[in-house]
Amino acid sequence: MTAWRSQGFDVPGLLMVLGSAVCFALTPTLNRLAYDAGADTMSITTVRFVVAVPTLLLVALALGRVLRVRTHVWKHSAIIGVMMVLTAYGYVGSVAYIPVSLSSLIFYSFPLVVGLLGTIVSHERLTWLRATLMLAAFGGLVLTLSVAFDRLDPLGIALAAFGALCAAGSFMWTSRTLHPDDAIVSTLYMMAVACAIALVVQLAAGPPALPQTTLGWFAFLANAGFYTVGLLGLFGGIARIGATPAAMLSNIEPIISILLAIAVLGERLDGWQWLGVAIVLGMIAIMAESDRREAATRTSPAD
Repeated sequence: MTAWRSQGFDVPGLLMVLGSAVCFALTPTLNRLAYDAGADTMSITTVRFVVAVPTLLLVALALGRVLRVRTHVWKHSAIIGVMMVLTAYGYVGSVAYIPVSLSSLIFYSFPLVVGLLGTIVSHERLTWLRATLMLAAFGGLVLTLSVAFDRLDPLGIALAAFGALCAAGSFMWTSRTLHPDDAIVSTLYMMAVACAIALVVQLAAGPPALPQTTLGWFAFLANAGFYTVGLLGLFGGIARIGATPAAMLSNIEPIISILLAIAVLGERLDGWQWLGVAIVLGMIAIMAESDRREAATRTSPAD
């Protein structure tokens, strides 16, 4: 699957992925509010999946979708669901051992992994321009996240890297197996598998730590809601535009998270961090314009 559909520039697919990035970007700030109110990583992760399953079920029923799917669709959805819950535990768990900035930097190396896997596995064309843009965007994240290397725990690094690999795997598997028309029902089955795993882990860990304030509960549940909407947009978008473009667009997620933290939590950026923000946004814009022109050339009538 290429970056754009055969008839040209796929705006709906782009908007789906960008919308999902905005939804996911809201979760770190909501996480912070929920943590401050007494919740913990395990309970926040579990409630995401617990809320997602009935929500997606209601959406599927309201839209008249047939819940019965072919065996291969169920199998692929289950595999992606397992990778998703492993992604969550790897990324979130790493923060207990290494700084958040380093964890985020390692995790958001997954677009580079997707680009390489797309070339090897899916035979997606990774041009020198696209490879350069992806590396430059990653460099922008290095500046923006202002990574601290004072606490380099091997377990934390391994967990973040594991989360990145699982995220890359879910992107690739989705792009190769999911049809755009199956996105809602397939995502429902993904979440059902992830929810079952998360509930088993939560039961083994003991009673969940729940928020103790009204604001905390709002953040706790809103986190799960935005995560669910983000998943729908992400997987629907990947099915339309492919894994590599979707992964590149996902670089905007930590940028939005940081800007939200500035607005809501009062955090501040220095000049180098603002430069990093500009680099990431610029690389994404250049790639989108390059692919738009390529699609226009491909679909224009011959002279």
